[in-house]
Parts: sequence; C-alpha cells; structure tokens
Amino acid sequence: MAIIQCRSCAAPNRVGAISRGTPRCPRCKSPLPWLVNADASTFDDEATASVTVVVDFWAAWCGPCRMIAPVLQDLAVRHAGRLKVVKVDVDANARLAARFGAQSIPLLVVLREGREVDRIVGRAAASRAGAATRAAAHDALSAFRRGTGYAGKPLCWHVEGCGCPDCRLERRSGHGVLRSS
Repeated sequence: MAIIQCRSCAAPNRVGAISRGTPRCPRCKSPLPWLVNADASTFDDEATASVTVVVDFWAAWCGPCRMIAPVLQDLAVRHAGRLKVVKVDVDANARLAARFGAQSIPLLVVLREGREVDRIVGRAAASRAGAATRAAAHDALSAFRRGTGYAGKPLCWHVEGCGCPDCRLERRSGHGVLRSS
C-alpha cells in the first residue's frame, strides 16, 4: 500500500495494487501520479496494471540510478492516469532482479499487460524512458480510438512527425501530438 499525495488538492491517498483502472483522488477526482516501491512479494500485483508499467531496477549506491529517479518521478506526474512506475531495489530483491536478468543498473523494463515490450539499460535510460513513455501513451490513445487493446497491434514509435492514421487524426482534431519535453 502506497501513500500518494494529490498534485491538485494535496490530499494524501492510500493506493494498493490495482489491476484495472488507475488511481484517482477521491476528493478532487484528479488522476494520481502512480509511483510505488515493490519487493518480491508485491511485484506481481504491482506490475499488473491496465496502463503501461515502467519497472525501475535500482540501488541506493548507484549514481546513475539516483540521477534518473527525478526523471521517473516527473514522468509519473506528467503521465498520471496513463503510466505506473514500479521501483525495485536490486540489493534487497536479488531473485527478482535475476528473474528479469538485471546484470547492469539502472535498468528500466517497460511492461504492457504484464509482458515486457522494451528494456533500457544504463545511462541512456533517462532520455529513452521519456521517449518510450510518450510512445506508450500514443499507443494507448490510438488503441482507445480504435476500441482495441494492444494485442497483435504494431507499435507506433514515431510520436512526433509520424504519418500513421492515428497521428494524422490527432493533428486534424486539434489536440496536437505528444511532444518531447
């Protein structure tokens, strides 16, 4: 169970593992930034979500891990309701790290519906995490428009300047394209 503070009204909210839906503040109904810590006993529940999950394998002694922590926090805030960040300490959870083959940290593993779709290792993790998250949000928007899920659908990683039908529809509708910051 994590306590997440609402960015709109500052109310503290207790949030457990949610397999469907996303956490919202009961007071103001705003989506909550979803960043939680997991260990071997809670990982499977935390990693199963209806939104894209970014698993951060980190250690307290790792300098690059400490450098990307605020980036992941910012991604969780900016993509509240569309992204979940799960942090796993590799020193305390060696078996979980071995299960994902975490031989080098920081390691970010992007999961959709419990399956690994991307893996980002090392210091490039911070910049690629933002791009992968934007692409995942784009795919979620596209799937929502089509009324379908991710299963069997090709991923559009060309978020800005893409020519796919969903991106063209997004530009015509006046909502703009998800952009890098």
